[in-house]
Amino acid sequence: MKGDEQNEQQKLQKTIMKTDKNSQTLTSSGTLLQTEQAFPDTNPYRIIHGDALQELRKLPDASVDLVLTDPPYLVRYKDRSGRTVANDDNSRWLFPAFSELFRVLKPNSYCVSFYGWLQADRFLSIWRECGFQPVGHFVFVKHYASCVRHNRMQHEQAYLLAKGNPLPPQRPPADVLPWQYTGNKLHPTQKPVGSLTPLIEAYSRPNGLVLDPFAGSGSTGVAALSYRRRCLLIEKEAAYYQIAQRRLDNLPYHITHPYVDNDPEVVRVSRNLLHETDNVRVIQQDLKFIKVWLKPDRFQNIDITKPVGILLVAVLHFVTNDSEVGDILSFLKARLAPGSFLVISHSTSDGRTQEVMQSLVANYKRQVNDVKLRSNAEIAALVQGFELIEPGLVPISNWKPQLPDMLVGKPVDTENSRLLACVAEI
Repeated sequence: MKGDEQNEQQKLQKTIMKTDKNSQTLTSSGTLLQTEQAFPDTNPYRIIHGDALQELRKLPDASVDLVLTDPPYLVRYKDRSGRTVANDDNSRWLFPAFSELFRVLKPNSYCVSFYGWLQADRFLSIWRECGFQPVGHFVFVKHYASCVRHNRMQHEQAYLLAKGNPLPPQRPPADVLPWQYTGNKLHPTQKPVGSLTPLIEAYSRPNGLVLDPFAGSGSTGVAALSYRRRCLLIEKEAAYYQIAQRRLDNLPYHITHPYVDNDPEVVRVSRNLLHETDNVRVIQQDLKFIKVWLKPDRFQNIDITKPVGILLVAVLHFVTNDSEVGDILSFLKARLAPGSFLVISHSTSDGRTQEVMQSLVANYKRQVNDVKLRSNAEIAALVQGFELIEPGLVPISNWKPQLPDMLVGKPVDTENSRLLACVAEI
C-alpha cells in the first residue's frame, strides 16, 4: 500500500467508526454530519447523486438489510471505447467506504461485493479490518472471454461477507452462477440483473432494504425491485446517475407476470432466459401448497381481490391426487375476485393404448415427476362448477382452429386429442 494511502487509512480508522447514541456519524475532522432516513417509506427506491463515502456517512446505523455492490476494482480499467470507472486508480476510499457499510448494515446480515482478482488480497484485508468475515464466494461463468492474456478470462467473482452471525438462507444459491452478457451498453462494467437476483432473493427478505453505494447503471436496483425489495443506490458520476434514475423510473417494478415452478432446474433456466425481462418474476413454489403462498400481498401490484388471470397450463396432471387437484381449484374459485380468468390445460389418457400410457408415465417419472393422465370425463369432472367460456373444454386446437393440434400436427376431435384446454371465468 502506498504511504499516503496507509497514513490516511490509519487516521480514518481512529475516528470513522465512532458514533453517538443518536447514530450521528463523527467524521475525521470531528464534525457531526446530520443523519437521515435510509429513504422515504412512500417510495420503494431512492437514487442519490453523490460521493459514496459522503452519502454513507449520512445514513443511520443498522438501517440496511443487504449490501450488494460492484465497487471499483483498483485496476485502472478502460474499456474499448475509452470509458473508465471513477476511483479505480486509487484505494483511498476502500477502508472508509466499507467501514461505513459495516456500520449501516444490520447485525447478522450479509454484504455481497464484487472485486478484482488482481487486488483480492487488498480487498480481503480491508473487509476483515472493517469487521466483515468472508463466509462464501461466487463465480459467475461467462460464455465469452472479456480479456485474453495468459489465459481466457471468462468469469466474474464476488465474496459473500457477513456482519455477525446471520442465519443461512433456506435455499442458498449455488456458488457457480451463469452470466449473461449485457453488452455494457449502459455502463463499462454493467452487471446483468439475472446474476444478481438469486443473491437478493437468498440474502434479504421481502420489503428489506438493499444498498448499492457504487450503483453504476442501477442493475442492483432493478434486481431488488423485481423481488419486492426496497433499494437505495448511490452513484457519483452524473451520466450514470441519470441512466440509473431513468431505468428505475421507467421500470414496471411491480411484477405483472409471476411464473411459478417447483423444479429448481426449470426455475434456474427460466430466470436465465428472462433475466432482463423486468416485469416477470420466476418463483420456486409448489402448486400443491398454493394455499400457503398465494396471499393477497404476495406480489406488490397483483391484488387478487381484483380480477386477475391465472394459467394452469400443462400442470394439473403432475398433481396425481384427485382430491388435491379439487382442493387447488376450489381454493382458486373461492379466493379469486369475480371477473378473474383461469386457464387450464391437461393431458388426457383417451385415445392412448395401455402400453403407450405406461411408457409416458415411466418417462415422466424418470425425468420430471409423477404424472396422472386423466380421461376426458375425469378432466371434465375437475372443472365442473366453473363457468367455462366457449368453446368449453376442448382439444387445444379448437381454441385456434386455424392451427393444428401441437401434439399431433393436425386438427383432431375430442376423443383423439392428447391435451384438453378450457378457460373459466370466476
